[in-house]
Amino acid sequence: MKLQVNFFGGLKAEINGIIIDLDMLLGKQLSSLFALLIYKHGKVVTKETLYAYLWQDSDNPANALKYAIFRLRNALKEIDEFKDIEFIITVKNGYHFNNDIEIVFDYELFKQAVEEAKETNDLDDYQKALNYYEGDFLALIENDWIYLERAHYKISMINLAEMMCNRCLELQAYNLCLDTCKFALRYDDFNEELIYCYIKALIETKQYNEALKYYDSASKRLNKELGVNLQSKTNSLFSIFSSKETNNNTKTDIDTFSSSLYDKKDLHGPMYCEYEIFKMITEYEIRDCIRNHNNKYLVFINFVNDNYNLDELINIVAKSLRIDDVYTKVSNSQIAILCSLRQVSDAYIVGERIISKYYHRVDSNARLMYNVKLLTEAKLFEGHEKGSLFVVK
Repeated sequence: MKLQVNFFGGLKAEINGIIIDLDMLLGKQLSSLFALLIYKHGKVVTKETLYAYLWQDSDNPANALKYAIFRLRNALKEIDEFKDIEFIITVKNGYHFNNDIEIVFDYELFKQAVEEAKETNDLDDYQKALNYYEGDFLALIENDWIYLERAHYKISMINLAEMMCNRCLELQAYNLCLDTCKFALRYDDFNEELIYCYIKALIETKQYNEALKYYDSASKRLNKELGVNLQSKTNSLFSIFSSKETNNNTKTDIDTFSSSLYDKKDLHGPMYCEYEIFKMITEYEIRDCIRNHNNKYLVFINFVNDNYNLDELINIVAKSLRIDDVYTKVSNSQIAILCSLRQVSDAYIVGERIISKYYHRVDSNARLMYNVKLLTEAKLFEGHEKGSLFVVK
């Protein structure tokens, strides 16, 4: 007889065209035991191995294993398609899966397809390999022996998706690239290579608003969860985006164009933006300062110990600045603010006001430092190179 066993997405068996959901029929403990015996097909699984993998916290693992094998055999017999099949063979020091049963494994088919795709670099072969990945390895079973295998196959799938997406971009197969990115990002939404490919494909298919929205959400996710910014490769897509927008042949009128320049009609408080946008705004402001002899100041607020709450600091900044001020998150413990002020003392007032509010409203044990810089100067003001530490007693 020939049996196909699928591990991706959950434990399932297919025999004579009938698919059997073993996770549902066996339950978590018996599914874990059965999956381990199948995965070690062709080998004897010793009792000691089973104790270590499945009953490491049991006071009597020998009895637990014996009873579980008894239950598993009975549960398999209750499945109509399996009632005449002896799956588990008892040997001197353990058990093994019946070697007379011919088994096809989806993870073996996946590995073979991955190697073939790497060799041919063909989109159809990439897709064939990804089609085997119907979910994480034994997704419904939580057990130590499974975690390492699950991570191994997930990494292999993500690497394959990266290669496929880059190949799609080379061949201008942008819609396939989008579909592949969506699929793989469900399993690793912090993967920058996939994020880059997804945004690039959106831009190439003229989905500009979607590209900007996804860039913004990905930036915030990486900042919040990992404390990092998107790499320069991804940030460089903004220049590509600008180029695509400029080359857009769709004509419009000035009213439509002007209304499309901003989404928020009700504007209150300062403007928050991602770091890369902040850099662009700063470049514009420097030019404006040089031309019109204006004073723009950069206020850089930094937590100097590990006791910090950046979200609360951002809330205070948002309520402390004016409508023409701009601020951004630089890292998990730093904020930069761009202010229009008459003189440097006003910039120090801004910094001290924000820090004072944080100490009083959030945490008086935190320690914050701020630096002030005139936007058109090459260095910090003399006497303030190290900033000032403002502490409320």
